[in-house]
Amino acid sequence: MTASNAVRLKKVLQTVKLDENTSTVMQVTVPVRKCKVSKIHGFTDAQRAKSIATKKASSLQTRNEALVVFRSKHFNVGKTCEAMGITRTTWHTWLEKFPEFKQSVSDSLESRLDQAEESLDTAVKMLDVPAIKYILDKKGGSRGYGEKTEGPQTQIAIVWQTPQPA
Repeated sequence: MTASNAVRLKKVLQTVKLDENTSTVMQVTVPVRKCKVSKIHGFTDAQRAKSIATKKASSLQTRNEALVVFRSKHFNVGKTCEAMGITRTTWHTWLEKFPEFKQSVSDSLESRLDQAEESLDTAVKMLDVPAIKYILDKKGGSRGYGEKTEGPQTQIAIVWQTPQPA
């Protein structure tokens, strides 16, 4: 590539932008580096623009949108990833890379458990026998409730001996 082409390329701007409504990449302005640097690192200008768009896609806004979708998809990671257009690997990378995202996912799951406990409590108040039995089996052990075994447990060993030929 000639020096004049490198100078022209240096002035060129590639544009990619995120659409706020659909979170799809529409346009972002990225200054193109010198061709020499692109050649050394093996990245074309298009690859660099795509890389920057990918970084934009993993922005805080996108992770927050993923949390909303996660809740709306009943805490199903696979369905959330499908709806967001990301891979499960991306989801797990976010969990590892962004502690605030991991904490938000954990808080969402805790909130779901709280909701389940409230529903169970409502069922007990409505005298739902299976719900009452469940509570007593799981939480009433100190009061004598729960699954019991009758008598002491005994282990029996059975040994087979083959008769010796006479």
